[in-house]
Amino acid sequence: LIGLMDNLGVDKFHAVATAAGGSITWDLSLSYPERLYSMVIANNSGRVVDKEYRDLVASLRPPQWDELPPEFREVGPEYRATNPEGTRRWIELEHYSRPPGPLMDSQPLKQTLTFDAIEKVTTPVLIIRGGADLASPAAMSRYFSDRVPHAETLVVPNAGHAVFWETPDIFNNAVLEFINNH
Repeated sequence: LIGLMDNLGVDKFHAVATAAGGSITWDLSLSYPERLYSMVIANNSGRVVDKEYRDLVASLRPPQWDELPPEFREVGPEYRATNPEGTRRWIELEHYSRPPGPLMDSQPLKQTLTFDAIEKVTTPVLIIRGGADLASPAAMSRYFSDRVPHAETLVVPNAGHAVFWETPDIFNNAVLEFINNH
């Protein structure tokens, strides 16, 4: 991301990330804090290596987790029940975005993400969670927001892991308001 911003001639920016991209953004805030005005991290459990936290994350997902249909893991039940067309489109995009074969490894982080490191984050952060997120439950946001004094948290009731898809107006308004304030 820094390489892209450098290539575009952008010195400082607001980062908005969802799911696995949130870990990259936490890393970015520790590695290049001077480059960020603010960051929004949605539905991210973080690649925090603290054992107690890793054990908690592992306990939330059964061994068969990856075998469950992606729309069950990521899209909240209320959205699936009330918006079949949106769910169908989400499934289409999910299949399109993940070609057959093994998943690629995540981008390596520059920093080791620990809660001691997260406590050093100085970048303003908005943490957004879906209240019905099975992959990254809303209660997990406290592990981060309790450690970053200037963190703000928004829990969107009934939304799943795809909070940006399920409730775009709420998500976009929250992001724009936060960015406007920073």
